[in-house]
Amino acid sequence: MNEPILSVENVSVAFGVSPPKQVTFDVSFEIFPGEFFALVGESGSGKSVTSMSLLGLLPRPSAKVISGSAKFHGMDLLKMSTKELQQIRGKKIAVIFQEPMQALDPVRTIKSQLLEAIPKIPPKEALEKIRSFLKSAGFADPERVLNGYPCEMSGGMLQRICIVMALIPEPELIIADEPTTALDVTVQAAVLAVLKRMAQESKTAVLLITHNMGLVAQYTERVAVMHLGRIVETGKSRDVILQPQEAYTQKLIAAIPR
Repeated sequence: MNEPILSVENVSVAFGVSPPKQVTFDVSFEIFPGEFFALVGESGSGKSVTSMSLLGLLPRPSAKVISGSAKFHGMDLLKMSTKELQQIRGKKIAVIFQEPMQALDPVRTIKSQLLEAIPKIPPKEALEKIRSFLKSAGFADPERVLNGYPCEMSGGMLQRICIVMALIPEPELIIADEPTTALDVTVQAAVLAVLKRMAQESKTAVLLITHNMGLVAQYTERVAVMHLGRIVETGKSRDVILQPQEAYTQKLIAAIPR
């Protein structure tokens, strides 16, 4: 592989002020261009805290990164100001959140919200690009979707719209924070299949945050297993699933429905 697009080294996060309570400990992993990488662990293991800390999205001042670095093209995201991060969020690193209904404005059309993702090209050209992306995401009638409101869409449709919104600016990395948690199991597979195919077509790397080892087995190339705020095992997804070295990883795999 080439040089990593993102290199996270020894990142630790704490919450509170008197005294602060450390919740993650020396988290390290790398993601390479075009790779589908998973950070997996049970709820509360520190996955989302770690991923949101990279873009300064944790609540301040209660949350604070107390050590480590996160190099993106040689630039340390953890040392950037809010203004500098705003030039990266959405444009170079996009985020897909757990709840699509909360990520979209309920009183505005899908069209107006998708157009916001690509403000620097003429509206006519932008709409053509959006229609093309919606078709790639499995929408047979993009016009109906564009003129609709979030309340008129199902959960699976909304999450595919969020995938389109994340991919339209052509970012180099997408952080997908448990994007299928709120979805029915059959819809989960369809949504992740869309994300993986569209990311591969655009050569976009994906950091998938999940607690589901079944999804890791089916969609990712490499995985880091997180437990109690620490990375306990990292490797190729196939190797980790077939020959897990850590007892915690073995338990996660044993929890996969057969």
